[in-house]
Amino acid sequence: MRISRDDLVTIIGKISNHLMSLNGEPEINTDYYWTILPPEWKDFSTKQPEISVGSVQSDWSELRRICDPDEVVSFVDYDRLASVLRHVSEEYIGDRIGKCQV
Repeated sequence: MRISRDDLVTIIGKISNHLMSLNGEPEINTDYYWTILPPEWKDFSTKQPEISVGSVQSDWSELRRICDPDEVVSFVDYDRLASVLRHVSEEYIGDRIGKCQV
């Protein structure tokens, strides 16, 4: 599957606009989460992949550094942003269905 960069940028823009339309700031009440690192996260021939621990607080701290115009974005920042967005999504979903707590 080929992913169009233009489409990806459009999608990210729409998600950003949606986030800005929501009331309040998301509040993440947990820090640690389970993660499966590459290349195991897409290798289904492994019966039980090695699970690692991530920190949304660390991810957010590292992402905030790229707000500085002199900082360079790395591909690790993509993973960090995915983790933060997953937590934000669960925070807003929890507000709507009343049972998810992040």
